[in-house]
Amino acid sequence: IITSLARPGALNSGGAAKYVKYRTGIEAPKYYNETHKRITEETLGICIYQEQMMEIARQIGNLSWEDVSELRKAASKSLGDEFFAKYKDTFMEGALEELPQKEAEELWNDICHSGSWSFNKSHAVAYSMLSYWTAYFKANHPLEFAVAVLNNSNDDDSAIKFLRDIVVHDHID
Repeated sequence: IITSLARPGALNSGGAAKYVKYRTGIEAPKYYNETHKRITEETLGICIYQEQMMEIARQIGNLSWEDVSELRKAASKSLGDEFFAKYKDTFMEGALEELPQKEAEELWNDICHSGSWSFNKSHAVAYSMLSYWTAYFKANHPLEFAVAVLNNSNDDDSAIKFLRDIVVHDHID
């Protein structure tokens, strides 16, 4: 979840800040209805993954499978709010069958902002695993880590900057 919260969608929509408040018990998670709770309970009511955005759009907003697929493609390409706006009227029509106007608008904003910059859950897991192993090797095998980074450096300037950083911050001489 943490990897996904660091994405622009979760940060720009306020989802990351909400998650921290919910997770620490400062505030209680907000669920718009039972369907929303079932879809987002794992992430404390916050739409973080593409799959959640798609389920909300389909089950609460009554969007067609074709529309949901287009939203997924837009999210994977980070097309942003402008692209999502094409689906707002259809979503609102479906959501208003279950939710009051204000809550339907809030839910649309949540999925629009987070969905436009999110990735799928399996992608998040893969990034998390790479982050873990990178941190592990840097902490436990710093010289080997440095060699691997330098062997894969794209240019001399970034290699020199990296060497300077490891000497100054990691005390590797």
